[in-house]
Amino acid sequence: MRGSTRVKVQKSRKKNKANHEKRNRNEKDKKKEKQKNKANHEKRKRKEKDKKKENQREKPHTTKTRKTKTQTTPTEPPTATQSKPTQPKGKNKQKPDHTTTPPTANKRNQTRQRKERKEGTSSSKTSSQF
Repeated sequence: MRGSTRVKVQKSRKKNKANHEKRNRNEKDKKKEKQKNKANHEKRKRKEKDKKKENQREKPHTTKTRKTKTQTTPTEPPTATQSKPTQPKGKNKQKPDHTTTPPTANKRNQTRQRKERKEGTSSSKTSSQF
């Protein structure tokens, strides 16, 4: 029995060693692949840079001059010949401006007015009748 366990241990050690080597090989391959990809990426970048430089060389270099402001007389556009801008329809229709009530009006006043509108009588209407 002793010999058989020894053989088993040897086999398992062999397997472990093989697996370990396999793992190492895979890691090395991955590292190599990564380095290759990195090198290709850098090469591509360098090529693009060179291309840009080449394109810049081809373009004639012009110096920018500062434009001086010249005073021009304002011309009024002719009003008679201008056409009216068309009003958008549907969803794009311009919404009415809801700024008819002053922003200082207090809430109590607004609720009172709302109630009066519902009833159909307002204090201002009754006072104007007398």
